[in-house]
Amino acid sequence: MKEKLSAMLDGELDADAVDRLCNELRDDPALRDAWETYALIGDALRGTAATGWARDPFAARLAAEPTVLAPRPRGAARPARATRYALSAAAGIAAVAFVGWMAWPGLQPAPEVAQAPAAQPLAQAS
Repeated sequence: MKEKLSAMLDGELDADAVDRLCNELRDDPALRDAWETYALIGDALRGTAATGWARDPFAARLAAEPTVLAPRPRGAARPARATRYALSAAAGIAAVAFVGWMAWPGLQPAPEVAQAPAAQPLAQAS
């Protein structure tokens, strides 16, 4: 029945189905509670102020809900201190090695360029 109620709020029911659902709303207090909850959710989504008749019962039900506190998992959350230190040192060494590898060709001396023999003047035809 709550699916029909949601469909009615979304405007997806025809007039006859809306009339039947309104009659059921009059007779069924649980369905009226669902209607009020859906109206409160719609108000919250639209950013409009909720009216007291919908907000107060909902707030009371929400306050009665149990709070579940879950502890953080042990050991799985963070690696050991030695592991973190070793991994950060390895990352630093890898970064220095990469920079050295990329800079190595620029540090090599330029190859000797073979010079062509000096041009000889053309012999003067006598």
